[in-house]
Amino acid sequence: MNRCIMLMVLLAALLSGCEVDNGGGWNEPLIPVSLKGIQTVNIDNSGEFPKISAAPIKKEAYVVGVKWIADDLPSDDDEYITDPVRWGEQQYGMVADHYERSVVCLTPFNADIPAGSNVSKYFKKINYLPEDVDEGFALLVAPDPGVHRFRMEYYYAGELEFSHETTAIEFF
Repeated sequence: MNRCIMLMVLLAALLSGCEVDNGGGWNEPLIPVSLKGIQTVNIDNSGEFPKISAAPIKKEAYVVGVKWIADDLPSDDDEYITDPVRWGEQQYGMVADHYERSVVCLTPFNADIPAGSNVSKYFKKINYLPEDVDEGFALLVAPDPGVHRFRMEYYYAGELEFSHETTAIEFF
């Protein structure tokens, strides 16, 4: 019986030591980072882990990766978060969600789709990405083999805000 009481006292002491310090600001608003631009990368998704690559990629394993260029200074357009940010959530994901995205091929996609065409419908957003990549869009329809380039565009309220072109990548 004494051991049980001692164990309960130790457990209570341990749990009280794990309490969150509310003085640290759980209830204070967090300011998400502001998106200032984007940078694209080519991702090879053919192995166990996706990786940024400049080497030729199987066209069935290609992903356009987007790295967000951001800063943590508040702007007039920022939304303030009043709920706690839970482990694994990205603070700035909320800011980027306001943008519409478009993928444009800068080289002929195939015999029917010329350079300069919007090919967004041939890409699907994915979440399994290299650690330093914020967004990724997997190619669903294989273009002709050869060298290809794409431009990722972010629109806000119908206006082009950010764009960036991938480096040339060879598909086989």
